[in-house]
Amino acid sequence: MQKLQCSSCGANLELPEGLTIAHCMYCGAKIVLRGETVFNEMVNLKRFSELAQVALQAKNYEDAVKYSSMVLEIDTKNVDAWIMKAQATFWLSTARDDKFETAMQYFETALRFNPADTRIVESQSRLRITYASWLNERGLDALNYARKTLDRWEDPLRAREESNSEFTESMKLFLNAANYEPDNLEYLQNLYICVSEAHWIPWSPSVKEKIPIIARLNQKETAQRNIEKNQEIKKQNRERIEQNIARIEQNLQQIKARVKALEGKNGFWDRAKRGDLQEDVIALEKKLKEEKASLGE
Repeated sequence: MQKLQCSSCGANLELPEGLTIAHCMYCGAKIVLRGETVFNEMVNLKRFSELAQVALQAKNYEDAVKYSSMVLEIDTKNVDAWIMKAQATFWLSTARDDKFETAMQYFETALRFNPADTRIVESQSRLRITYASWLNERGLDALNYARKTLDRWEDPLRAREESNSEFTESMKLFLNAANYEPDNLEYLQNLYICVSEAHWIPWSPSVKEKIPIIARLNQKETAQRNIEKNQEIKKQNRERIEQNIARIEQNLQQIKARVKALEGKNGFWDRAKRGDLQEDVIALEKKLKEEKASLGE
């Protein structure tokens, strides 16, 4: 890497070796390094962009950040590079070093350069959902740890005292997850579990205001399940009736064929058999009519 200072804004820059032209990532000013060779600039831009994409797909996030930054040194308005840098930066997050806001800032920078590019907003939205899921997973880990701490002490007061911070951390994570994805019932349910298990903690209004939301979403989900259950029952009933109709029509066709075969035969047993079959025809036609009526036909 070569170090230099932007002649336009005075920013200290680190640029990869071999570049002929770069742009200041702070003010966008063009910097000529060793003679203006547009071809070499474009070759480097393409190569670094491809390397960033490969690194991101391989989950090598440090290299993805490095190469996307190299692209931005050449072309500070490159939306693809800002998106890749934002995604890779987020995945370098740890519990102690949450890089979500930094990633969001990269998206905002990309939007300033190209507000009409829908990929930026879509990538932001997907990352928010991913972030909410990550917060929820961390909340579950904290909740399980709090439960173990609670079980470790025989004295209830001591157990509560020792587990308070862990329950509070768990609640903080569930609350943040729910704030980023408000309609996700799983996060709200976990929040409610935390409230129930650590009932002695005086939870904040921001926590308590979520409880009615959970109740409404539960009711909504229950109502939807009931609707789907009723629809499934109706579907099964219709299929059963259609099967009955098909069976009746098949039997009716067979019996009518037997009646027709007995036409012109006037023997005692032939007439008796024909009479019995005609009664069967009448009974089946009545049953067929009833089954079709139940389908609304």
